[in-house]
Amino acid sequence: IGSSCHYYVGGFENQRMMHYLYILLLCFLLSSCSVRLMDKHILQCAPETSGLAVSEDTSKLYTIEDSGNGPRVYEISKDGKLLGYSDFIHKINTDWEEMANNSVSYYIGDIGNNLHNRDTLTIYTKIMESFPLDDMMGTRFICNHPLAPFDFEAMFFANDSMYLITKNHGEKYTYLFRVYINFDFHEITPIDSARIRGQITGADYDAENHLLIMTGYRWYIPFVLIKKDATPSTALCKPLKRRTFWSRPAVQTEAVVIVNPEEIYVSAEGNPLHKPALFRLKIGK
Repeated sequence: IGSSCHYYVGGFENQRMMHYLYILLLCFLLSSCSVRLMDKHILQCAPETSGLAVSEDTSKLYTIEDSGNGPRVYEISKDGKLLGYSDFIHKINTDWEEMANNSVSYYIGDIGNNLHNRDTLTIYTKIMESFPLDDMMGTRFICNHPLAPFDFEAMFFANDSMYLITKNHGEKYTYLFRVYINFDFHEITPIDSARIRGQITGADYDAENHLLIMTGYRWYIPFVLIKKDATPSTALCKPLKRRTFWSRPAVQTEAVVIVNPEEIYVSAEGNPLHKPALFRLKIGK
């Protein structure tokens, strides 16, 4: 009788453990489903999309392409249709990797440096209401760090400054830099660093709602990092909510723009497996 009772108690404990595991799994799945890439639209332009910004009236978006393409800014609808473009023939697209904006201007980061052979990088400022006039002005900078020069693909604007996040090419840390936008030349040093699993390729910050979104990929599986109650200087500090999109392999997410917390867009570069695309990002509560 003793052994049978022991078997019954053990079976009950196993059932209870399975019940707990089921609840934990369900909670994980529900949490994962609260962050989704959805409403995919094929981009009708910019197959190598590398940055996103939103227009002054928030009705449309801007995008650019990286090295190997011209100094062109595309106007696109929120479903990926081409609305127009402007060529800035007096500027050179050495490696335009990111866009950002405030309420009156957008910014273009000529900050890509895959070969780590560029010491001086540039951030251009464009007043949106003067579009399409070729009147961009540049703020140049170099990085003062033993591992410099760095490659950047992500930046966001806050408090008259641009915050730049390095793209990790095997370095131990991902670094955060700040450069004041005043059309001058700067020597900048990191203000923070963190170990991030993967490469950060895009970022945007909503100052009103203290919301920071970063996009990237690891082993070409896309992910986002979400930081609520964020401040610019603590962009890399925990807690960071990470969502990896395992069901979208080889989707090369390159840029993100926050229109508001309920309207966030992510663009993905084209490759042999996927056409260039524009997604809506749902982040939940």
